[in-house]
Amino acid sequence: MAKDLKNYFAEQEKIMTERRTKLKNGPNVIHLSYLSQHISPLQLLEMEAETERLGFQLSSMDRSGTIQASISSLSADLVLMLTEPGIIGVLMSGLLTNGIYDGLKMLIISCWKKVYNKKTISIISNTVLEHPAKFHLVIKLDVDCSIELETENLDAEQFGVAIDKISDIAKDLNSKKRSLMLFDPLELKWNPIKVDIDFLKQGQKLTREIPLEEYLEELRKKENPED
Repeated sequence: MAKDLKNYFAEQEKIMTERRTKLKNGPNVIHLSYLSQHISPLQLLEMEAETERLGFQLSSMDRSGTIQASISSLSADLVLMLTEPGIIGVLMSGLLTNGIYDGLKMLIISCWKKVYNKKTISIISNTVLEHPAKFHLVIKLDVDCSIELETENLDAEQFGVAIDKISDIAKDLNSKKRSLMLFDPLELKWNPIKVDIDFLKQGQKLTREIPLEEYLEELRKKENPED
């Protein structure tokens, strides 16, 4: 048993070491954390190229199979994080005629589309859990100041408007706090979410919970519809 655990942790460390090779630092870096079930290696290469065309670099981390420690993200399946003042300044400017702003907006929308109307699958023991996939955008200046924007309540048109309205919350970045926010498509504004005990107790909203064997049978039928 001890040997099996040792081999398991050694293999996990090997996987994480390989994943960390995608991490980058610098004034033009945008950070992406994701699950491989939503972004394939080819799609990741396309996203890296798309980011480079904007004059930025994409630093990515595949979080598949890892334990999530973030409370605020509530296990968001794809998170795009902006940490560099120059990049944040472009987004917060809200200058719709600015080519860099337009490119950054399209990159954010491209990430959002990777999980929009998709499901995230996780397996616990012999049970398959399925929930709506989530995309969050995090704007972070330092360890004490960040805004995390939820997007799962928005459709494509509303999300485009929501990005343009991010400039309205620029003042919130001057305060030393962490905020979780949700866009109101009727009022056309980002509103803070009260993260209290009741909110944290809500848990993940599952769309399905089925036995693993049943799920595998579904996959088999999809791959061989004539059987």
